[in-house]
This record gives sequence, structure tokens and C-alpha cells, in this order.
Amino acid sequence: MVSNTELILHIIIFVVAILTPFVIYLSYSKLPSGDLKRIVKILLISYIFSSLRWMGGSLARLDVSITNSLLFNFVWTLTGIVAAITALCATKLLLNLSLQIKKLNIPLKVK
Repeated sequence: MVSNTELILHIIIFVVAILTPFVIYLSYSKLPSGDLKRIVKILLISYIFSSLRWMGGSLARLDVSITNSLLFNFVWTLTGIVAAITALCATKLLLNLSLQIKKLNIPLKVK
């Protein structure tokens, strides 16, 4: 049994987990084609899997009966692995892009 405060916190986690990929997609859709758009696309995939993992963790804490199955635990583990791999991939691409920009001495304009 969870307290009302904990239930509210889990609801907040669900809302954030659902809204985060949508906000990233809005940014992604406004970017011009290129390396940066590809990096944000990979980050979007990472956040989708991270959101699934957050929601799965909340369901497990709320003691929903489906979370006791082997399939749920396998999928929950798999989403964590995919989220970590895609985040590492995006980080590597972002590092390569920043090194290319530094090598070309292109000043970055920040508004």
C-alpha cells in the first residue's frame, strides 16, 4: 500500500515520462536536416525507452500484478539497455560533431 503523497509522485512521473518525448519531438521537427537532427532523433529514441522504464518502475512500486511476471521484468530490463545504448550513441555523435566544429573554428551563435 502506498501513501497518497507517493501516489501523487508516481502520477507526476507518468506525466513527465509521457510529455518528455513529445517536447523533444517538437524540437526535432523544427531542426533542419543534418547531423544535429540525427543526434536529437537518437536522443528521442533514448527518451522513449527511458520513459517506458520510468513507468515500469512506478508500476512495480505500485504493486500492479502484471509487474510480477517474467515477461514484464525482461521487457523492463531490455528497455533500460536500449535506452542506455542509444544515449551512448547520441553522446558519441555529439562529441564527434563538437570536435568537427572545433576543428573548423566555426563560432557557435547562441541566441
